[in-house]
Amino acid sequence: MNIYFNDKTIPATAGINLTDFLLSLKINLENTVIELNGELIERKSWAETVLTDNDKILAVSFVGGG
Repeated sequence: MNIYFNDKTIPATAGINLTDFLLSLKINLENTVIELNGELIERKSWAETVLTDNDKILAVSFVGGG
């Protein structure tokens, strides 16, 4: 199946959850906000959120500094 991640098409295993998908892309989970198909997804729900073909994910990571 294909997932659209930050406007790029990424192949993914059917039945993968959001956490495992992000980890497979080496995304830092601690400072990232996820929008799935136009809705913000709470971090506590990521492991329970199973992705489906053609889902659209927008990931925004925050970097601290001064």
